[in-house]
Amino acid sequence: MFTKYVASIGKLVKDWREHLSEFINMWETIHGPKQPAEKVNYRRCPLRLVSGRWGSIHGAETFLLQRGRKFLQPVLLAMFSRRMKAQKQEEPDLENQPQPANASSKSKAGSKAKSKAKAKSRNKKKNAKTDPAEALLDDDSRATYNIKMTKWASGACQAVMSSLFWLLLEISQMVRAPLTHFFCWCQSLPAKQRPGIMIQLVTSKAQAIMDEFRHALQTLDDNFARAVESADAQDLPPELLDLTKAMSFKLILRGASDFHMRVVQPTQRYPLKLLWLKLVHVHECFLFCFHYLVDLDLCMTR
Repeated sequence: MFTKYVASIGKLVKDWREHLSEFINMWETIHGPKQPAEKVNYRRCPLRLVSGRWGSIHGAETFLLQRGRKFLQPVLLAMFSRRMKAQKQEEPDLENQPQPANASSKSKAGSKAKSKAKAKSRNKKKNAKTDPAEALLDDDSRATYNIKMTKWASGACQAVMSSLFWLLLEISQMVRAPLTHFFCWCQSLPAKQRPGIMIQLVTSKAQAIMDEFRHALQTLDDNFARAVESADAQDLPPELLDLTKAMSFKLILRGASDFHMRVVQPTQRYPLKLLWLKLVHVHECFLFCFHYLVDLDLCMTR
C-alpha cells in the first residue's frame, strides 16, 4: 500500500508532466481519442504541485478527479511500468575466480573484447540520448537520476493501484470544501471591492462559511458513501473505511474550529463590530455607540 498522500500526488504529477507525450500516446492506445468527460481535455498538462501554496493541492486533486480512476488508472500503470526497473540478480565475478594456466591468455583476450564492447555501447547510449535533463549529467549523476526517477515511478504506481488513494482524493475535496469556497470567494472579488471584504466578512460571509462546516458534519455519512462509490473503493476492508470516515470527521471539525478562531471570532469583537454601522439606519447608530461605550467602561473598571 502507498504511503505519504501529498508526496504520491507530487510524484505522479511530476512524472506525468515530464512524459506528457508518452501519456497522450498511451491514452489514445488504450481509450482512443475519447474525452473522459465534457470539457475535460486529456491532452492538457497537469497542474504543478507547489508545497505551501494555498490551493495548489486542490488544483492537482481536481485535475485527477475530473479524468477519473476508470480512465487514468490503466494509462498511468502502463506508463509507470516502463520506467520501473526490475531488481537484477547479482552476477558472479568471473574475473576474480581462479582460472587454469592455459586459459589465462584466452581470458585476457575475452576481457579486452568485453571492455571494447562496453565502451562502444556507452558511446552509442551517449549519442542516442533524447532526455535533455539526462544529457547534461555525467555517468555518476545519470545513474543517480535514473534511480530517483525509478523510485518516483514506483511510488506513483503504488498510489495509482491503491483504492485508498482514490478515496482520499474524494475525501480531501469533501472536507476542504468550505475553506475552498472561502479561498475562491476572496480571489473572485475585483480589486475595487477588496477594501470592502471585511464588511462582508463581519456582516454575512463568515457565518455562511461556518454554516457550510455544520452542513458538512451533518451530511458526512451520505457524502462518505458517495465518495466510496465514486472512487470504486468497495474492496477496502470495513475497518479501514471506518478509520477513514473518522479521519474525515476530525478534519472537518479541525477546519471549522480553526476558521472560527481565526476569522469568525475577530469579526464578532470590537472594533470590527463597528462595521455594522455601514448597514444600519441613523437612529440605530446611537445604540451601537452606546453599547460600545458601555463595554469600554466595563473593561476600564475591571
